[in-house]
Amino acid sequence: MVEAIWRGKSVESWMGHLLKEKLKGLKVGLKGWHKEEYVDLEENVRRLVEEISELDCKGEYVGLEEFKIQHRKYKFVVLWRILKAIYSTMAQRYRSKWLKEGDANSKYFHNCI
Repeated sequence: MVEAIWRGKSVESWMGHLLKEKLKGLKVGLKGWHKEEYVDLEENVRRLVEEISELDCKGEYVGLEEFKIQHRKYKFVVLWRILKAIYSTMAQRYRSKWLKEGDANSKYFHNCI
């Protein structure tokens, strides 16, 4: 591997430092985004279910205007997006736990083979 010298430091280590700093900045941005999007998911699900139920009840008695129907559809889209995020997070956690701890029967099945 060829390593160039720039101001007394190797370019390779300098670029590594730049990458590290950029990744630190990205981490801060991602943490902020995560807090905005995924805080209190269960509370958001409960609130959306209540709002959709209210619109359903109102629609049964007096009917809904086109705007309210579109608003109800939008709430369903948001609800499904949140439920999908919750499911995905749970699946990732279980998969990570399984990879870390392993399967209790792995040694048994490996020995059988």
